[in-house]
Amino acid sequence: MSDYNKIKKHLDQVSPSVCYAKWLWSEINFNQSTTASCNLNPPHKISRVAVGRDIFNTPQKTKERKAMLSGEKPKGCEYCWMQERQGSVSDRLMKSEHYINLGYDHSVFEQDRDTVPSSVVITFDNLCNFACSYCDNSQSTTWGNIVKKQGFFTDIHTDPAERYQKNLDVWKIDNQQRERLYNELCKYFEQNHKKINTVSFLGGEPCTSPTFWKFIDFLSHLDCKHLMVKIFSNLCPSNEYNINTLSQYINCFKYIRVHGSVENVGKQAEFTRFGTNWNQLVDNINTLHKNGIQVALGNTLSALSILHFDQFLEWVVTIPFIQSLGTFQVVQPKFQSLMVLPKAIRSTLVQKLQHQLDKNYSTFMKLGCAVQIESVIQTLANDTTPDNLTALQKDLKSFTQQFAQKTGKDINVLGEDFVEWLQQID
Repeated sequence: MSDYNKIKKHLDQVSPSVCYAKWLWSEINFNQSTTASCNLNPPHKISRVAVGRDIFNTPQKTKERKAMLSGEKPKGCEYCWMQERQGSVSDRLMKSEHYINLGYDHSVFEQDRDTVPSSVVITFDNLCNFACSYCDNSQSTTWGNIVKKQGFFTDIHTDPAERYQKNLDVWKIDNQQRERLYNELCKYFEQNHKKINTVSFLGGEPCTSPTFWKFIDFLSHLDCKHLMVKIFSNLCPSNEYNINTLSQYINCFKYIRVHGSVENVGKQAEFTRFGTNWNQLVDNINTLHKNGIQVALGNTLSALSILHFDQFLEWVVTIPFIQSLGTFQVVQPKFQSLMVLPKAIRSTLVQKLQHQLDKNYSTFMKLGCAVQIESVIQTLANDTTPDNLTALQKDLKSFTQQFAQKTGKDINVLGEDFVEWLQQID
């Protein structure tokens, strides 16, 4: 098991708030021309005239790096500070461990604007045939079509971003700016690809994006045999690009790994991730493996998708070729966070998840998710009451009922206890 106290001591030698991801992880979203330092860090704008290194080393990142080196805690990293305050293992420690294991050391922190990220995460667009319950119309065109045809959600008051009450896809850059940014990214990879270890693709659904396939083909013509390619997919893309087309590129990279986004099985998966065809998803997992593509899975745990997560854990241990499992907790919108659920339901979930963890601990250690599952259990067992809990629970009820109505799904698949509790909320 990882010794995170050792990782913390290693970081503390530099600063009590320093994080390798602030230097070595960089996300870029073409749809909005934004970047971030990790998946939990709020994105910020890339300058319209940014070139090369400036795409990944923005003034804001420079400012936050200096703050961390001084022991300050940047506001955008609040999720990790919250985890550490409640005694949980933070993503800061887990991500830093990853880079330490890759051989990075304190010399990383001496760099700034010339830092080349080890991990590059790219979102080319929000084309997607799914409308997952924890997603929104900024990340999914299907979500956009749902609210366009059926109207925005109403009676939700605790989400300042108004994810379900307005069109969020308003920051799209024009085609000329997109083309310029794409060309700068290609130039950067041509010059620095030997220093980049991993490139990951998010969406939308990457496999529905023509730009994704264009860039994969571009990378295949570079000398990238060292590069790990990760594609975060819904495992059921529906367009002319068959997800199994990826197999033609397996000899161009160290490996190609599809990280399927799924945290429930059967009807529950089809409810919380609208667009899922469970049987097709299972078939695609098996076909990818058969064709030489590595398969990993990732869970996004919200107040809805956590309800039957124990059944998913029961299922996943039966698949011997799964490479890894990543588990992430929804932070925003806050009304979908785990702590909004009533204590009785959370206590039941703690028992079920602890049972799965105890029964299959060695497997979850091998998959790299044991600590993450423990963190989920700790969150569910926490007695801290969120601010505005009553309002958050009302919004969860309002959202869930409208989501079921707009997608035509049966809310009862979420479970009798949850549905009964929902009905009791005034």
